[in-house]
Amino acid sequence: MSILLLCVVVSTTCAIGTSKLSDTDASKAITMIVAELDSRYNETRCWDSVDPSHGWLSKHRGGTTALTTLALLSAGQSSNSPNIQSALDYIWEVEEPSSYLLTLRTSIWALLPDTYERRLKKDTKRLIKTLSLQYGGWGIGAKPP
Repeated sequence: MSILLLCVVVSTTCAIGTSKLSDTDASKAITMIVAELDSRYNETRCWDSVDPSHGWLSKHRGGTTALTTLALLSAGQSSNSPNIQSALDYIWEVEEPSSYLLTLRTSIWALLPDTYERRLKKDTKRLIKTLSLQYGGWGIGAKPP
């Protein structure tokens, strides 16, 4: 109870003490974030980790690149840009995608032109196939739980 009360007090204090963000502020923030993400792009691994053999990234190859690609597309970046095109190829080439990567890929394909419809249908079918009614969700591996 005391933690909940503390959270409410801190949230209220922060909300009262800050000015409203304008559309211009949001646009500037998006521009800065896009520039930062672009600066972190790597031609070999796109936005994936340098050493993906440790931690949760070892289970989700392509996940960081897919999340970054989805963010950039949502920020209005062109799907025809060289970095985005490379990232789309990179995440598509993951042969045994985790459900995490599958959901991100499905979200990405849905934003893209009809030329990606085959990928959207394939990943959607795979997601439906790996749904486990017994466990109430998807496993973290490519195979059904």
